[in-house]
Amino acid sequence: MTVGGVAADKRAVWIGDIRRTRLVRLDPSFNRPSVVRSVRVAPFPEGFGQFGQNPMATGYGSVWSGHTFGAIAGVDAGTEDVVARTSVGNDPSAIATGAGSVWVTDSDDNTVTRLDPASDGAVIGTTSVGPGP
Repeated sequence: MTVGGVAADKRAVWIGDIRRTRLVRLDPSFNRPSVVRSVRVAPFPEGFGQFGQNPMATGYGSVWSGHTFGAIAGVDAGTEDVVARTSVGNDPSAIATGAGSVWVTDSDDNTVTRLDPASDGAVIGTTSVGPGP
C-alpha cells in the first residue's frame, strides 16, 4: 500500500492507497489496525492521487476523496459503495466538510468548490479565491 491520504469517522480510519487506486477501511478497535475492506474508487489511469496527493475528508455519512485530474468521489461509509463522482477543476488539493456541504480547494484553478452531499456531490458553486488555496 502507498498511503496518499487519511480521514477518520466514528467507526473507521480510511486510507487512500494511491498505488492500487482504492480506499482501505481500517478498524481502529484492535490494538493494531487491520484491513477490513478495500473499496475500488477509480480505475488507473483515471488518476486516484497518482502523483502522491489524495485529499480526503469524512462527513454526511460518506468518505470524500480527491483524484488528480479534477475528480472527487464520495463513498458511503456504511455500504462502502461509490455514491458520488464529481468534477471540480484540475487539481483538488484539500477537502473539508461542514455547514451542510463538502468543500474542495483546487490549487491549479485557485478556487473553492461547494458540493451538495445530499445530491450525489452535485456542484452548488465555485468561487475564485486568488493564488494558492
